Amino acid sequence: MPGLQWSTFWEGNRAELFATYILSSVAAVVPVPRPVDYGLDLLCTLTRRDNRALYAGRAFGVQVRSISRSEVKYGGVNREGDWREHEVEWLYGQDQPILLCLVDLKEWRIRLYSTVRVWWVRWMK
Repeated sequence: MPGLQWSTFWEGNRAELFATYILSSVAAVVPVPRPVDYGLDLLCTLTRRDNRALYAGRAFGVQVRSISRSEVKYGGVNREGDWREHEVEWLYGQDQPILLCLVDLKEWRIRLYSTVRVWWVRWMK
């Protein structure tokens, strides 16, 4: 509807914008457009400066969450009691590292968490 946006969506948008700004100090950051956002909000490539040039390094994906909605789950059961296996398959099927970014807009800070520990869970079962 023109002229209206739910406030919870706006807070999520602000969190993504802030994360993009902060991460852009160490990486080239591309926001994933909403229609094609299948789980990653930002695609990033680390950059390093050498004199007047920037060099691209490793790439990674970022899932951004506002600190107020910080819970991130993969798998589990849906309302019908069916296991959401496709979420776990998606997570393990990624070719690049994934970071979870928790944004605290009141304190103006972000916290980054690696998802690499999920591989330990997979290999220990």
